[in-house]
Amino acid sequence: MEQLLVFIETMAIDEKLTWRVNGKRPGELFEITWNRKLAPMGWSIRKGYEESFELFSNADFRIALQFVSIDLAHFEKALSTNILSQAVFAGMVVDQIKEIFGAETVEKNVNESRKFLSSITDLAAAMTGKKAKESPIAKHSTMTAKSQSKSHLLH
Repeated sequence: MEQLLVFIETMAIDEKLTWRVNGKRPGELFEITWNRKLAPMGWSIRKGYEESFELFSNADFRIALQFVSIDLAHFEKALSTNILSQAVFAGMVVDQIKEIFGAETVEKNVNESRKFLSSITDLAAAMTGKKAKESPIAKHSTMTAKSQSKSHLLH
């Protein structure tokens, strides 16, 4: 579940997402919302359709999930479905851009951007003396480079 939450917080296409999630008791319903514009208090939970809701930071939201009687399996499935829908949309966007500019141009630009973002992350870590936390973009770039190397060895 943690990877799904981090994805929503860092890579979601939408500014705001809402899920209606079952509670642990029959007939119980919760509404969970994530709103990028409200960060760092971007998560909210409310029971059923009550008017009041409670805001949470990313860290506090994870703690709240342990204590609110939400069906976590149902929420995880809802998150997964949403993220996979975003992947489909993103894939369609990339396909259209490749038709316009050509696959080689798009892939070259994407790889250059990933390298640039990775170097910024490394520079920030060096300047602060903190170990760089690999961003999802940099992580994907590393995995892509490794898979391309392995793919090259197979041909």
